[in-house]
Amino acid sequence: MKIIQDSQLLETILYKYRFENMFDRIENIPFRLQQYEPGEIILHEGSDMESLLFLVEGKLKVTSSVETGKSLLLRFSYPLSVIGDIELISGVPVQSQIEAVGECLLVGLSFQYIRRHEIDNPKLLHTLLRLCKSPSKGPERL
Repeated sequence: MKIIQDSQLLETILYKYRFENMFDRIENIPFRLQQYEPGEIILHEGSDMESLLFLVEGKLKVTSSVETGKSLLLRFSYPLSVIGDIELISGVPVQSQIEAVGECLLVGLSFQYIRRHEIDNPKLLHTLLRLCKSPSKGPERL
């Protein structure tokens, strides 16, 4: 993973995907741009998660382990997809392995920040429910 320190790119992405429809003041929120290379594991099944992630560029492969020791492909994810909603709300470890299929760019926001400032934000919760209900099959905006 590489952290991208480009405030103009971050602002462009937040505007493109209408993050202002999810948060009241996006300019004061500590978002972080994260870049992953093809084949890089973003999250390992069973690990602890620290940030809610929004896929804004690229494609992810989501798999789960089965009793035989093999991996079961659950789905591919495309922008705009959210990763970590279940882990945020339920406080459970990562439920699936997430791998970058190609170069991917994600916007992250720490669980700690969300729990302190946004956990009762109805716009955020509504968006998480909507994105959970219908996983993205292509570009989507909030």
